[in-house]
Amino acid sequence: MRLLHLLVINACLSMLHSASGFALEANEIFKLADPSVVVVHVSDRQGKEYGLGSGIIIGARDVITSCHVVENAAGIAVKQGSVQRSAKLRYLDAARDLCQVQLDDEFSNGRAVTAFVMSRDVEVGQTVFAIGSPRGLEHSISRGIVSGLREMKEEAGSLIQTDAPISPGSSGGGLFDSQGRLIGIVTFQFKDAQNLNFAIPADWIGELATRNRDRLVGVPRSTAVDGKSERPAAEVGAPEFLHAGDFWKYRVTFGRREVGTIKVQIIEMRGKVARERVTYDQSKGYMRERDIEVGFNPTKFPPVVVLPGGYQLTDLSPYADPETPFKAGQKWRDVAGEFAPQGGSNTKSANSVVWIAGMESVRVPAGEFKAWKIETTSESIYAVNHFFEAKCTYWYAPEVKRTVKMNLYMKTQTDAYSSNETYELVSFEQGK
Repeated sequence: MRLLHLLVINACLSMLHSASGFALEANEIFKLADPSVVVVHVSDRQGKEYGLGSGIIIGARDVITSCHVVENAAGIAVKQGSVQRSAKLRYLDAARDLCQVQLDDEFSNGRAVTAFVMSRDVEVGQTVFAIGSPRGLEHSISRGIVSGLREMKEEAGSLIQTDAPISPGSSGGGLFDSQGRLIGIVTFQFKDAQNLNFAIPADWIGELATRNRDRLVGVPRSTAVDGKSERPAAEVGAPEFLHAGDFWKYRVTFGRREVGTIKVQIIEMRGKVARERVTYDQSKGYMRERDIEVGFNPTKFPPVVVLPGGYQLTDLSPYADPETPFKAGQKWRDVAGEFAPQGGSNTKSANSVVWIAGMESVRVPAGEFKAWKIETTSESIYAVNHFFEAKCTYWYAPEVKRTVKMNLYMKTQTDAYSSNETYELVSFEQGK
């Protein structure tokens, strides 16, 4: 009788324990978490949308997203269903790829996340759900498990590895446990691996305010003078060999697989600075702009352009003057640059060695060209608990005023991961 009594008590305790950690079905997870998920759209200075990601509501007007989605945007719009709100960047923590934006007004149907799970309580093998807007498809949910917990150098909390499927557009979305609690923010994926995806721990959300200044506090100092905004006067001596409207089209391959084509176009010349626009035919609406200093001056790489899927256009002085007196054997050290070894989410700084290998013939889809071969190597790029090495090779053809071929090869020092991307000129047209 006593044994029966103990069994009944243990059964009741077991039922209570199970109820407190009851695993919900996927549809219940979705109903619970989806009102906290939004779509984040970003635009350039001309108001043209060029990308999107996802976000998580953590307050009436506060939304968390990935920094690589919003940090370079001139305009930010946040949508939930048919309702759109304007937003401004409030906290930026690029080192952790975590940003917070503030809405101009709250969503009537939005619901802030209130239940979080610290990374110390996340377990390998547990079921998780990613909710976001992959490729802009709002209200998408996928299921997976926690594949691993990766300790990060000089950071508290573990990077969460998961096989829950994500795609471009998922960045900034939420990773939830089987009770609908937020455990992480989706940040990136390895493009050449099967469901090798990562989320940053929810722990970091609470540290944003202490690590970063609030960009919305106070009134920023005006740059207006006599009713006009201060802007440096255009430099004189604009190079004659480049013009607004010049564009180059490149075929992009990953290993031996063709993944698309990009178009690089000069949209404005300001003295010795070319404003270029990069578009990608595999992703409608994708567009990036950057300023490139004209001439061969290997002190630093231009800003890296990360394409959807994590492919990265990283070049060195692409607009060298056709009369540049290259010499085989020339070498430069400690050339600053950025790479995206994590599949496109965060850029990492590194110093490179640059040297001129010599002139050779190179064949690309646009034809055969005499080109200067320039090689760069970078080591000790730390990301995702690995040290990466990068080797870039560029073929600059004076005939078309730009590089005709670029190759980027990256690998971990342990050979656990490698990436090989090539950009080859397909066509070139001069602006009118």
